[in-house]
Amino acid sequence: MTDGWRIDPGPARGAIDKAEGETQEFPTLETDLVSALSDALAALGGHGPSTAAKLASIQSNPFEIDLLAAQQHIEQAISATRQAIGAYEAGDEQMAATYENGIPQ
Repeated sequence: MTDGWRIDPGPARGAIDKAEGETQEFPTLETDLVSALSDALAALGGHGPSTAAKLASIQSNPFEIDLLAAQQHIEQAISATRQAIGAYEAGDEQMAATYENGIPQ
């Protein structure tokens, strides 16, 4: 039988650390994205004015490419998950202490 509530804190923290590390790459990703948009605009030249207008809109409107908001959302999820793992461990420790105190010597 599988215990659906069992959390292995070590691997869970490893996954969180990995996700946190990847969010640190967001500023580089944003720079690369802006550069790619600039390259795409330059490649269009005078062709595809509708496409060029949309690319220019995306490049100049940070709300259409809001990596900072995504990064903050991910960081909040990471923090909440860290707290959940800590609560899980504290619960395990409390249950173990309660069990040990209830065993007659």
